[in-house]
Amino acid sequence: ALIATRLQLERQALTDDLTQLPNRRHYIEQCRLELARAKRYQHPVSILYFDIDHFKTVNDTYGHQAGDLVLQSIAAAVLKVLRAGDLPGRLGGEEFAVLLPETSLHEALKAGERLRQAVAETRTTLPGGQEIQVTISIGVAMLGETRETLDQFLMRADKALYAAKNSGRNQIATPPGEEPPASSSPS
Repeated sequence: ALIATRLQLERQALTDDLTQLPNRRHYIEQCRLELARAKRYQHPVSILYFDIDHFKTVNDTYGHQAGDLVLQSIAAAVLKVLRAGDLPGRLGGEEFAVLLPETSLHEALKAGERLRQAVAETRTTLPGGQEIQVTISIGVAMLGETRETLDQFLMRADKALYAAKNSGRNQIATPPGEEPPASSSPS
């Protein structure tokens, strides 16, 4: 029983209570390890950095319990569209990220679109039976040169997130000035 309790405490220290995703501290640790690996082997790694559009309005209109249910719905949608090896995390508040190892910017944009659609199609049922839907804005970045730090990488993804918000929300953007490569497949 002592071992089970210790394992439970360790898990609690690494996991966000509400969403059961890795918490910020644990997520950042996982990202550091994955970035070191990607740099060492010169493999691509991308990130989806996103938050819930107009989340404050959800809390103000329906209450914090509704906000918590929405956060849980988002986490479930994230887990539904992830591939094995992708690293999700709740960074705090309504901010989330998913690190995508072995993923180019072009592939990350496709993964981000799957996530954006999954969330937009998700309905959260409130205790009174009312259903609400939310959308997310996503910033996508691919790790740049090997000297780029995790903080710099996250900052570029955050700038991309703000570009998505400033362009009207419920969409994906890359960092300003970083155009995604043209798709090699005919459209």
